[in-house]
Amino acid sequence: MKKTLLALLLGSLATFSLAENQKITVCATKSPNGEILENIKPMLKQKGIDLDIKYYNSYNDPAVMNHSISNSQFAPKNPNKETISGSCTANFFQNQAYLDAYNQIYKTNLISVGSIFFVPFAVYATPDLSTSYKKDKNLAIFKNSMLAITDSSVMEIRAERIAESMGLLTFKSGNIAGLDDLVNNPYNLDIVKEDSAILPNIMLNKNSQLVVMNAYQAHLERVPDSQIIYKEPVNPYYSNIVVTTAQNANKPEIKELINALRSDSSKSFIQSKYNGIVIPTF
Repeated sequence: MKKTLLALLLGSLATFSLAENQKITVCATKSPNGEILENIKPMLKQKGIDLDIKYYNSYNDPAVMNHSISNSQFAPKNPNKETISGSCTANFFQNQAYLDAYNQIYKTNLISVGSIFFVPFAVYATPDLSTSYKKDKNLAIFKNSMLAITDSSVMEIRAERIAESMGLLTFKSGNIAGLDDLVNNPYNLDIVKEDSAILPNIMLNKNSQLVVMNAYQAHLERVPDSQIIYKEPVNPYYSNIVVTTAQNANKPEIKELINALRSDSSKSFIQSKYNGIVIPTF
């Protein structure tokens, strides 16, 4: 009789334990987002949460990148779409600028539940020009140079504002919409727009004297940091955020996910692994 009662008790405890264990699926790009998520798995495990990371190699929905819904039929699977469908509980790959464009185009209402890190854009120059500029800070050495920026409408404005902050270009005051708002090009720069993925190679091959691009992407492609002549200061609008639906936003497992990502342990991991290229925003 005692053995029967003991077996029933153990069975009940096992059922209770399984019921208490939560699973959360986060759609993410592999680096640095996925690496940061992998780091917090043990922390969440201690809270009874199993973190499943669903990796994406690409998320650049043409409709979002070019603000044209007609291009959406060519889009790869997008983590936002997967989050809306319920395939992912949340996602971790984008900044607020991308999310705003996605919500506007697709009439969705995804929301940010936490800012985690910022990766700056930077202006890179060819080795000879970067060395010369750092000596006397004379922008005139870039006269008649080519300036390559991203062809993504979401990030194009960001790149143009950075070039303006450095003094290379001047745009209309207020929110600019692109090169149509350019009012002054004092150094007669030849501005070309290219796919973000090839910008590091453009600089490595010296096909353009100046390139504005994502500093982490450039680092991965081994563009020397010594060629940076201007780095964007932290801008919350371009920080990487965790995104989910309004229905999921207040769930305990989402709150535990954010707590883990914004913990002291997570901050130390980001700071030590990425050497200042990826900057915690908490």
